[in-house]
Amino acid sequence: MGSTGKNRLAARAAAAGIASIAIWSVAPVLVKWGVSGANIALFLVLRFTISALGFVGMVPTLWARRRSLPGRIWGLLFLCLGANFYLQTLALETLPAAAYIVLFALNPLLSFLVLRLPLTRRTVAAAAGAILGAAVFMAAGDGSWALPRPAGLLAMAGGMLTWVMYTALLPPLQRVYTDAEVSGVTNLVALAAVAPVCLAHLVSGTGLELPGRALIAAIALGVLLPLAYWMFSYSVRRAPVFGILCQYLEPVLGVLLAVLLLGERLLLHQFVGGAIVITAMGLVPLSPSNT
Repeated sequence: MGSTGKNRLAARAAAAGIASIAIWSVAPVLVKWGVSGANIALFLVLRFTISALGFVGMVPTLWARRRSLPGRIWGLLFLCLGANFYLQTLALETLPAAAYIVLFALNPLLSFLVLRLPLTRRTVAAAAGAILGAAVFMAAGDGSWALPRPAGLLAMAGGMLTWVMYTALLPPLQRVYTDAEVSGVTNLVALAAVAPVCLAHLVSGTGLELPGRALIAAIALGVLLPLAYWMFSYSVRRAPVFGILCQYLEPVLGVLLAVLLLGERLLLHQFVGGAIVITAMGLVPLSPSNT
């Protein structure tokens, strides 16, 4: 492939990464808005059931190729997805959205290290700048920080570690499945992982309330997030460094969407933090991967 073709491939990978982050930047707002007073397990089951409907036609192909991966990969995927979505939803229920996004800003760096991607000066500078920019962007207007609740911090830590595990499982999945199929596997396995938790709530007699707002949020997430996982896999496969580090754009895009859709106003420190993150992303190399 010539340099022009590689540049186009890298540009498409970068666009896919940014588009996936744009969708994910909406997700915390929807979850925070929808899960209040709802049963988290039922909310997740509904969300993944809606997502799984779009992949029903893929099931025979996905099932036929399952033996191309060792059983331990499937076991780890089952455990990390079930824990990840439950813990992240719990964290969003108990933590302020700003604290959630700032803490989650450590995730791309952890994923970067787990995947053993090459560390260059530009990459280190981009990661450092993105972390700094995200912190400045999400700081309170007076520069203060509220101490999150311990339960929320524990759920957040668990959600971060399981997301890093999922990112580490992407390469073996990508060797067997296309990016669309990776999204299908992710959503189908996640449904299988969270369903037992919902069943346990039902057997124990725990209420399975699902207010109207939770229903709307679950439907929206069920439709949008499979697209995000497909584009994230596409980006990480072809431009892994950018695909991972562009997650630092999430707080910037999230608040920009709030400005556009909800009429919220940006403060000076948010403009500064956003500019730092965007500048840091400009340092990230877009070279396609060789895998």
